[in-house]
Amino acid sequence: MARSDDALLPEVPAAAQRAMAAAGALAAADPAAATALAWPLLGQPGLHVQALVLLIDLCRRQGDARTAALLAGRAARLAPKSGRARTLAAMALREAGRPEEALGHALAAFSLTPDDLASQAAVALAALAAGRPAAGLDAAVALCRAPAQPEATGLAVGLLDAVADGAAWGAVWTTDAALAGCVRAAGPEPSEVLLLADGVVLGRALADRARPGPAPVADFLLAPPAGVPDGTLVAVVLAATGSPLFGSPVFPAPGPDSAAGHGPGPRN
Repeated sequence: MARSDDALLPEVPAAAQRAMAAAGALAAADPAAATALAWPLLGQPGLHVQALVLLIDLCRRQGDARTAALLAGRAARLAPKSGRARTLAAMALREAGRPEEALGHALAAFSLTPDDLASQAAVALAALAAGRPAAGLDAAVALCRAPAQPEATGLAVGLLDAVADGAAWGAVWTTDAALAGCVRAAGPEPSEVLLLADGVVLGRALADRARPGPAPVADFLLAPPAGVPDGTLVAVVLAATGSPLFGSPVFPAPGPDSAAGHGPGPRN
């Protein structure tokens, strides 16, 4: 008789399952007690990786960066294709004062899980710690896509400020229906962005929707440009300087024949 897949998996003793559940429940309130419960579960078939991930978090909570880094390295070796494992390794190694190694794990995590906020933050933090902000550019633009997350915006601003080296900047990305983006506010008046194809202005918008939180960032929205064939790269630049936004050029989202944006419409 053929065996089911479940029959091939190791049976986890009930006591070990209860210990794992108790450790997870205690992690926030009593990390020391949770750690005592989780340590014996390392090596337990069926629970090893789960216990390893929990212990990394517990060690970080308790300020034991060295042990967290050792465990995180083990987790990354066991599960190199796990975005969570690589993100944890990046965080732990950065906190242990090993930013270059952290950046390598963070970039790997971001390639595996590009839409995960934790992996995006891990790249930005490691890139700044390593003194290589340009390495975190793509992750910072991804962080900008979370306007309701002030901490994510603040982290992105810190990295993009370092990349721009004092110059004005913005970021742009494609959504399902439009081009969206943000601009670092340079004063009380909203900044204008231009949408260009082959040097021709196809649209414009004002970054006039301030984000929540302390970061001086405002959002804009540009509808798909009229008459641009699918697959055409377009540029989005700051009107005041002509500087391209981070993420530009981009492929515009498909949509109706309209070049209107959020803010003033196209002007000749």
